[in-house]
Amino acid sequence: MLAVFCIVAVLHAGEDKTAAKENLLIVSPATESAFNLEWGRYPRDVRAVYSLRHGVPTLSLFVQEAENVKADWRQVYRGIPVAEGQRLEASLRAEGNAHGGHGPSVSLSFFDEKNQRIAHTDMFLGNGATGLRGVKLWAEAPKLAATAQLGLFLHGFGEAHFSEMQVRRVPGAKMPPEDGRVVLSVTNEKTASLVGFGFEDDGWFYNQENAKRGVMPDDIALREERIAWIQPDYVRMFFWYNDWNPSLDAETFTWDSDNMLSHYRTLDLYQRLKARVNVCGVEWAVKDPWENPERLARAIGALMEHLVVTQGYTCIQDYTLTNEPDIFFARSVERESQSFETFVNLHQCVAAEFKRRGLNLNIIGSDDGNNRSWFERCVSDDVYFELSDLFASHFYFPINVVPMVRHIFADRIALLDAREPAKDFIVAELGFSDERMRPPSENPLMQEYSYGCDRLERVVRS
Repeated sequence: MLAVFCIVAVLHAGEDKTAAKENLLIVSPATESAFNLEWGRYPRDVRAVYSLRHGVPTLSLFVQEAENVKADWRQVYRGIPVAEGQRLEASLRAEGNAHGGHGPSVSLSFFDEKNQRIAHTDMFLGNGATGLRGVKLWAEAPKLAATAQLGLFLHGFGEAHFSEMQVRRVPGAKMPPEDGRVVLSVTNEKTASLVGFGFEDDGWFYNQENAKRGVMPDDIALREERIAWIQPDYVRMFFWYNDWNPSLDAETFTWDSDNMLSHYRTLDLYQRLKARVNVCGVEWAVKDPWENPERLARAIGALMEHLVVTQGYTCIQDYTLTNEPDIFFARSVERESQSFETFVNLHQCVAAEFKRRGLNLNIIGSDDGNNRSWFERCVSDDVYFELSDLFASHFYFPINVVPMVRHIFADRIALLDAREPAKDFIVAELGFSDERMRPPSENPLMQEYSYGCDRLERVVRS
């Protein structure tokens, strides 16, 4: 997979108040009768309630757990007519307390004239007592789009509350010419510094499994030649616990395992190229990895000391506790509120262990899988924000969201800019998808040749 790492600074002019009002397409219903008239429900008998909650109009969903009731995508929704190319921004506040499913979520979807969904983008809040979260989604109406729909969901059992809903039309950006020329716009406005560009290399290329699959010395030479030509500034690398401490006892280390030997050879290359490396822990098939934070921190400290001090890989400067914690970590315990407390505690233990061992490593914050809710929670939590040296997010944009990436990046940076001290932001994974995608890993678009050729151009042109 490709991961692009950079600091993104986005400046855009604000709308005047009259234009902003004219561009509003959906707002929260002001009365219960307006809710009943303008909003749909699925299924028809879902318990959906209009009320004043925290002093503002709120739409709430309630699903009671019962023997004959299963988790389903229950929702309230409102549709509006759209035309191809129209750009929309959806924003609202949401909170929930749910279990037994995916919890509350919000979707901005597009349907054709036959009412078939042809594109969508969404955000999940997760289970447990989420607290009040900000939700923002952006998308462009794709070809054949006739209707856009804001969907407010509760999957599982419990309750979800949605308020301050707005969907507005966003003016399109002026596009570069299509004649192949490159146009640069230069201003005197100060923007952020650039960390650089790079990718993810998980370090297993040289292992015996790949050799059995036919990787030959010529393949190795070609790969290293291409990487050297790219001259990456930043490389992200998974380190699987089973490769170096399978028992997670923080005592029995397998530094000479096949995958670790492959890691060393990979790190040799990036050390020579003077690339900055971000080590990311992964816990696939590891039983209860989070049950003992102090012991886990000792194991992580031993790994990083082995890599940086014993092996001498000074190219390693950053550490990420776990990949996309909003997905696996937050769902690995029953309630997200408890898991976030554990998440913060784990980082406290790791930071203390690094200090005890004299390791000067940056701790990456959030590392969410395109989850603004998780990112905002990480940035807003005072203890966690202080522990984190910089923040990261991953994005696999639906192709109709790609034209809106500048808004998405600007929103992340604005959340960081509201805190002090200033902390950098990196895009730690980047890719695109279409309606053929089936999470977590089936994405036919990424297998197409044209995708590899124009992926980054899509972002630049947006």
